Amino acid sequence: MIVEIRSNLSPVGPSLRAQILERIESAIGRTSETVLRVHVGISDENGPRGGVDKRCKIHVHGRHGDVIVEDRGESLESAIYQAALRLKRSLRKTLERKQAPRLSTIRGAVVPALA
Repeated sequence: MIVEIRSNLSPVGPSLRAQILERIESAIGRTSETVLRVHVGISDENGPRGGVDKRCKIHVHGRHGDVIVEDRGESLESAIYQAALRLKRSLRKTLERKQAPRLSTIRGAVVPALA
C-alpha cells in the first residue's frame, strides 16, 4: 500500500506524518489487502484567521473501488482523527455491499439475483 501525503501548509514533519500513517493504518485495518493506494490531503483553508478550517481529505484506491472521505476541525489532529473514523465506516460499508448477495423481487417474493 502506497500512502501519499500532500499539504498546503509547511512541509509535513515526521511526527505529523507518523500520526497520519497510524490513523490510516488503524482505519484500514483488516481491509488492507484490498487497498492499493492512499492519498491524504491536509490544508488550512483560511490561514491565520482560525476557526474550523483545518481539512483532511483521504482518497483510497482499492480493488473494490474508490472511497473518498473528508472532514474539518479546529486542529489538524482532530480533522485527521475524524476523517480516519469516516474512512473506517466507509470502507466497512463498501465491503459489506460488495460481499452481500444481491436480491431481487419477483411477484413479491425475495430471491437471490441471477446475475
